[in-house]
Amino acid sequence: MKKILLFLPFVSYLVKDRNRLLAERDILKLEISRLDHRISLRQKPGLKKWQKIINVCQQEIRNNHPHPVLAKKYHLREIFYWQNLIRWLYHFRYLKIKNCLEIGCGYGTISLFCHRLFDCRNYCTDIYSKYFPHFLVPKYQFHFKIHNIETDQSPFRQKFDLIILTEVIEHFNFTLVPTLQKIIKNLSPRGIILVSTPDRRSWGFQKKYYRHYYQLPSSNLKSKTKRQLIDDHVWHFDLPQLKKIFQESGLKIIKFKRSPGIGKKHLNFILSLQKQHGWS
Repeated sequence: MKKILLFLPFVSYLVKDRNRLLAERDILKLEISRLDHRISLRQKPGLKKWQKIINVCQQEIRNNHPHPVLAKKYHLREIFYWQNLIRWLYHFRYLKIKNCLEIGCGYGTISLFCHRLFDCRNYCTDIYSKYFPHFLVPKYQFHFKIHNIETDQSPFRQKFDLIILTEVIEHFNFTLVPTLQKIIKNLSPRGIILVSTPDRRSWGFQKKYYRHYYQLPSSNLKSKTKRQLIDDHVWHFDLPQLKKIFQESGLKIIKFKRSPGIGKKHLNFILSLQKQHGWS
């Protein structure tokens, strides 16, 4: 028994050391995946420019954000969720974009990218203000509103050439079609909508809140019943389901590709009201 007790402090040390090594392993995995991504960019010279622009945007946001550590942690990951979207934006940078709206903007990375690319007027909304880098408002004349697109009327009257929904629709508390139809009202005739969301084929079903998608309530502006907001992934979509939802909403898929994510893939879309489009 005494011999066992002598070993207990050493065992405790080993357990702590193992946990530390596991944490370091996860960080190294993330850095390796980011390095692999940079190597792949070097093998494709045409893609270098957009990567440089997005890195400058992320750096500027981190340098001016009240929570730089939190921003850096997310910045390491976010590009893997929607890298196809910014690549497409860069390749079609000659198209005219006057007004850009980002719904669920978070840290506003893509909005700043679009501002640098198109010199457009940027409008951002989110249900929280704590993540948004507010220095963008005076510096680049960004417009920011705390707003829930599902339950509230649009705070802007403008028509937008570009509407961005990255890593947002999986958080929606209601079925998608009514909200997408509301968003379309703010879309210019030849405007586009960018969407990224976790791919259910990689992420699996999210059945924590609902067992089936159509168990989600439908958003109704006239309803006086207040529901508690679920701040989480409420539902994961796969490609066939989103194709059906987009069709019901009156949207057409112009481009589609999967982004690698961090071990789990994400669906990336360009959507429009018209099939024949300058983005195709």
